[in-house]
Amino acid sequence: MHHEDIRPLEEAGFTAAMTALEEFKHKNLAQELHVVQRFYRERHRRMNLPAPSNNVMYGLFLQVFHAEYEFFQQAMTSGRLSTELAEQLQQHLVFDEMAYIHNRNTFIN
Repeated sequence: MHHEDIRPLEEAGFTAAMTALEEFKHKNLAQELHVVQRFYRERHRRMNLPAPSNNVMYGLFLQVFHAEYEFFQQAMTSGRLSTELAEQLQQHLVFDEMAYIHNRNTFIN
């Protein structure tokens, strides 16, 4: 990215998120709370790993683009998203994907 160490910011955000989630411990939301806490713990763990592999980063971007395509398809199939809007969103996604591929070194190194 810009070669800035974002770990202190991540640490502050992680601590704040985990503290905020404490209030939900006694609200009969154990399963949901566990999923959210697991997400934050895994993200925090990954953020504190050594520099990520270029292949891992590329794979994550591919997963995100694929998930967005699937989301549009499901929303359109279920009638929550019009064909016209799905088409516009897909065009934005295609442009984002092309920009990522074109500027891949900016995101990975």
